[in-house]
Amino acid sequence: MRDRGPIAFLATSFALVAFAVTIAAVIIAREGFGTNGAAWVQAGGSIAAIAGAVWLFRSETKRRRRERRALGEEVAWAVRFALTNAQLEARTIAAELFDKSTAKEESPRRHWQLRTANCRNVLDVFAKRLDHIHPMLNHIASNGVLLLCELDVDARNALDFIERGERPPMDVAGDIARYEGHFEQLILLLDERMRAVIKSLNENGDMAPSHRFNVWSGRDSSKAN
Repeated sequence: MRDRGPIAFLATSFALVAFAVTIAAVIIAREGFGTNGAAWVQAGGSIAAIAGAVWLFRSETKRRRRERRALGEEVAWAVRFALTNAQLEARTIAAELFDKSTAKEESPRRHWQLRTANCRNVLDVFAKRLDHIHPMLNHIASNGVLLLCELDVDARNALDFIERGERPPMDVAGDIARYEGHFEQLILLLDERMRAVIKSLNENGDMAPSHRFNVWSGRDSSKAN
């Protein structure tokens, strides 16, 4: 269905050029190569030139749209990677928190802060970008930043116990353990929204090599992370 427009344009252009050439040939056959014949030959050439210019403009516009879409998908995938990395750091912090030897060693405050701050800085950049393929990426990246801020608060509460040589209460430890699931929900939400965005773009003829991101194209959902 999407190919009917270009086909119709080519057919119409060819028909107009053929009509002009035919008229020119008839006039030249009857009157010789005079003013009328030259005018129709020029008309046919002008129609062909205009059709070629329009076709080149259309092709260039389509190429640029594909490039913009490909770049947008790359950035969206970068947001997903940042969320996955934040999930990994939250999992690592939770694992260290439940490690019985943590309270007996040097306080992990510094490297916990480095873990969350690095992830937060990256997601904050994506949350403030204005050129996303869809505004929902700003929303999801911003949610990631807020989750990391909350993780910092809960981690500080746990560190107060650790630095006193005590094991954090189960409710405090449980709050931190739940962040891995929170980030998983954000990643799943991003995947769901991106699948809808790509489906909409494909249905409207804005094709691009989205097969690189199988988790969004629906061909290999087992490779979500």
